[in-house]
Amino acid sequence: MKALSIRQPWAELIIRGIKDVENRSWSTEHRGPMAIHAARTFDLNLNDPEERKEYEYLRDEYGIDKDALVYGALVGTVEVVEVTKQVKSKWHVQGNWGWYLANPKRLEKPVQMRGMPGLFEVNITK
Repeated sequence: MKALSIRQPWAELIIRGIKDVENRSWSTEHRGPMAIHAARTFDLNLNDPEERKEYEYLRDEYGIDKDALVYGALVGTVEVVEVTKQVKSKWHVQGNWGWYLANPKRLEKPVQMRGMPGLFEVNITK
């Protein structure tokens, strides 16, 4: 199965079914099942006032706790249903390729592993 490494908290929001698009600077022909790998890094710099404000919103709105998130592991699967630059979601950043996702499923137990750039192959059982 193809996998994509995504920094936290975005990987968690995708697996919860809250974030329905992943923003990328590049497109893909891939459609169908894809594993979500939670990268080892947290994407928001809490020393930056704007990014701290975004984190506080995610914490208050969705219960995101950066210290409780899973890092460096496969956390679930989704279906890639469309890849487009046409913005159709509040999570799609204008100018990026939006990888539209559906049917998120969390793995029963995260599978610890290193991520890789781009799409990469993994063997997982749901």
